[in-house]
Amino acid sequence: MFQLHLWAGLILGVYIVAVCVSGSVLVFRNDIYDLFEQWIREGKVSQNTPYVQWTYVMMRWCGDLHGRLLLSAASGMQINAIGGFLTAAVCVTGLVIWWPGIARWRRALIVRGGVGWKRFNFELHSALGFWTFLILFMWGVTGGYFVFPEPFRAVINYFTPIDAPRVATQVTTQQVAPARAGESKAPQTAQAPAGPAATAQTSVTQTSVTQKAVAPSQAKAPQAAAASQAAASAKSSFPPAPRRRRRPLTKGGRILQWFSFLHYGNFAGWPLKVLWTILGFAPAILFGTAVVMWWNRVLNPALLRSRRSRKPDAEWTETPVPAKLEWEQE
Repeated sequence: MFQLHLWAGLILGVYIVAVCVSGSVLVFRNDIYDLFEQWIREGKVSQNTPYVQWTYVMMRWCGDLHGRLLLSAASGMQINAIGGFLTAAVCVTGLVIWWPGIARWRRALIVRGGVGWKRFNFELHSALGFWTFLILFMWGVTGGYFVFPEPFRAVINYFTPIDAPRVATQVTTQQVAPARAGESKAPQTAQAPAGPAATAQTSVTQTSVTQKAVAPSQAKAPQAAAASQAAASAKSSFPPAPRRRRRPLTKGGRILQWFSFLHYGNFAGWPLKVLWTILGFAPAILFGTAVVMWWNRVLNPALLRSRRSRKPDAEWTETPVPAKLEWEQE
C-alpha cells in the first residue's frame, strides 16, 4: 500500500498541484469580474487598461488549465475527470497508511518540534494529509462528476428521486364549456348577426320607406360594431393559458446541487472562499514533502549503493545505508 501511494502520488503530483493551484486562482474569478464591470461603468478603468486585460488573460488561461488541462475540450475534460478519480484514490491510500494504531493516533495529528528535519518532513506530510483528506477527496470526486454525471445520478436516483414528478395541468369542465360555447357562437354571429345588427337592419328598412335614400356606410357601421363585440365576447370565453410552474427541488437534486457548492466553495460567502483558496495550495506542500521522502527513502539509498558498487572496498569511505531511516524512527 505504501509503494502504491508513493508512486501514484509522484506520478499524479504535478497534475494535482496544477489543478488545485489553478482552482485557487479561480475561486474569486466571478467576484473580480463583477468588480471590473462596476469600475468600467463608473469610468474608473476601461477594458483596455493593462492590468484589466492581463487579469482576464490570466483567468482565462487558469480556467483552461483547471477545466481541460490546456487540451481540446472533449479529451481534456475526460482526462481531467479520470485524474480527479485517481486523486481520490490516492487520498484513500494515504489515509490507510496514515493510521498509526490506537496507541499513537493522536500523535499523528500534529507536527512536533525539536525533531530531525527528516522526521519533521514526514510528520508534516502525514498531518497535513490527514487534515486535508476530506476536501481533496471531495475535489477529486466532484471534478469527475462534472464530466461523468450519469453514474452519480443513477446511484442517487436509486435511493431518492432526483427529478420531481411533472404536475399535469388539469382543465375542468366549467372552463371547457364556455370555450366550446364561444366556438359555436362565433360562426353564427358572423353569418347572422343578432341584437344591434338586426335592429340596425330594421331601422334601415323603415327609413327607406319614409326617406328616398340612405348612405351605405351608415348601414354598415352598426354591423361592424356588432361583429367586433361578438368576437371580443368569444375571445373572453376561452380559459387563460396555464402558467408553467417550476418543479420543486428534490432531495436527490439537492445532493447534486451541493456537489457544485462544495467544489467551488460558493455557499458561505468570502470567508469560505478564502479558506478554499488557501487549501488549494495544500497539495503543493504534500507533493514537496513526498518528493523529499522519496529522495530519502528510495533515490538517495539507490545512489549510495550504486556508488559503493563502482568503488573498491578500500576506497569506500561513505557511511553505509542504515537499515531504518531516521524519519521512520520514533
